[in-house]
Amino acid sequence: MPSIHVPKSAEPLLCFCRTATEPADNACFDTYAEMVIFAASLGYKLTEGKKPKGQIEGTKQVYPIDLDIFKSQGLFQNVLLMALATEKSQEIIRDENRICRLIEGFAHQGFSEMETILDKTTDTTFHVELAKLLRKAAKEHLA
Repeated sequence: MPSIHVPKSAEPLLCFCRTATEPADNACFDTYAEMVIFAASLGYKLTEGKKPKGQIEGTKQVYPIDLDIFKSQGLFQNVLLMALATEKSQEIIRDENRICRLIEGFAHQGFSEMETILDKTTDTTFHVELAKLLRKAAKEHLA
């Protein structure tokens, strides 16, 4: 079954997931799948939907996430929307492995940006900065 690898770039941020071994007090993601979708969505926005280049190295700290997990958690529609918008063709729907690589690339971009945000803040205010990102994106969308 196709799976999405959590990019190595996520490693400094894994503690912000409640399923991590030692989650931060202000963990803001309940599952790694939710965390990956947030990062991929951020990466998609940052790259303006341009297809990520190159293969992404996955972290060894988290097992690859089976695509069915995204489906069961109600996150798969986000995966499909990013894939369809990027490829501008329904052909991608038939290639779940290609979809997974695309999401990994966007997630890598998003995790890299999230790490930059973390470097400028603290562990205790990081979640506030993520909330500000969401608010800004919503305002831009409604404008």
